[in-house]
Amino acid sequence: MVSRRSFVKGVLGLAAAGTFAAGYAPVIEQIVKPTYTPIKPDPSIDEGAKFVYSTCLGCNVRCGIRAKVVEKDGVSVVERIEGNPYHPYNRVVDPSSQYSRLDPLPYTTPVRESLNYVGTLCARGQDGIHYLYDPYRIKSPLKRAGP
Repeated sequence: MVSRRSFVKGVLGLAAAGTFAAGYAPVIEQIVKPTYTPIKPDPSIDEGAKFVYSTCLGCNVRCGIRAKVVEKDGVSVVERIEGNPYHPYNRVVDPSSQYSRLDPLPYTTPVRESLNYVGTLCARGQDGIHYLYDPYRIKSPLKRAGP
């Protein structure tokens, strides 16, 4: 015979499990049947944009970055930061087939051709634009005030 306490615990446990499963049904469906959206290359390659290759200073790894610089009202502005496909830390992604390689592009690849590939970069590296254009960033050395 089942006691009332065991019955109530079982019903509450089943209700909690059912609520959890119903709430996470979309997440479980995304895990079981993932959808992929292709990464498109930058459409404005030939519009007078310059690409500057450098390294990210967001952490101590120093990944390679490729910054897209455009002219807006006579001022050079960084419009986008992405991974450098030549750098050994950034995997190369072919946007047409979502094929990811673990090796960088060979250095013999022409720069014009490398613009068709995207190197991976973490969120901190892609946020480098905010480091550059933050109104509260420190632009000169701070001087000590006081004794």
